[in-house]
Amino acid sequence: MGKTIVHFTDLFIIITALSLKVRFRQINRRIVINIKKNPNLYFWKSVREDYDQLVRFVVKLDNEFSYMILSSVGFNCFWIVKLLYNSLRFVEERESVNFLYSFGFLLFRFVSVFESCILLNNESKKPSFIIQFSDLPTTHNVEIMRLLEQIEFDSAYFSGYHFFRIKNGIILSVWFKNFDIEYPLKMYFRLRVL
Repeated sequence: MGKTIVHFTDLFIIITALSLKVRFRQINRRIVINIKKNPNLYFWKSVREDYDQLVRFVVKLDNEFSYMILSSVGFNCFWIVKLLYNSLRFVEERESVNFLYSFGFLLFRFVSVFESCILLNNESKKPSFIIQFSDLPTTHNVEIMRLLEQIEFDSAYFSGYHFFRIKNGIILSVWFKNFDIEYPLKMYFRLRVL
C-alpha cells in the first residue's frame, strides 16, 4: 500500500508540473503570435496579469504540495542508495533481472520528477527570451518592462519545503556538492592512514 501511494505521488507531481508547463507554453505562444503585430499596452497588461496569476498559482501549489515533493525525493533517494548498497554487498543480486528492473525504474522515476519540474521552470522563463530577442522596442512600454521584471524576480518552481529548488542544474549541483564534501574527507583519511 505504501509503495503504491509513493508511485502515485510521483505520477501526481509529474502530471501537475507538466500541466502547468503547458499553461506557460500557452502564454508564450500568445506572445509569439502577437509580437509581430506590435501589440498595444492592453495586450501586454493582460499577458502580465495572466503570467502573474499563473506564478501565484505555482507558488500556492508549491506551498501546499512541497511535503509531497520532499517525501518523494527522499523515498526515491533512499531506495536508490539501498539498492546500490545491496548490489555491492551481494554480488549475485547485482546480476539479477530484478535488480536491473528495480534500479532502472527508480532511477527513471527520480529523473522524471526532477525533469518535469525543471521543464516547468524553463517554460516560465521563456517569455523573457522571446521579448528580448525580438525587434520590439521594450523601453517605451511600461507593461513590457513590468513583465520582464516580474519574470526576473518571481520564479515559478517546485521545492521540497524550500530545502531545494528544482531548477536547471540541480542534479549536477547536488553531485558537485557531494564531490566537494567527499573528496577532502577521502584525502584526509588517506593521509591519516599513511
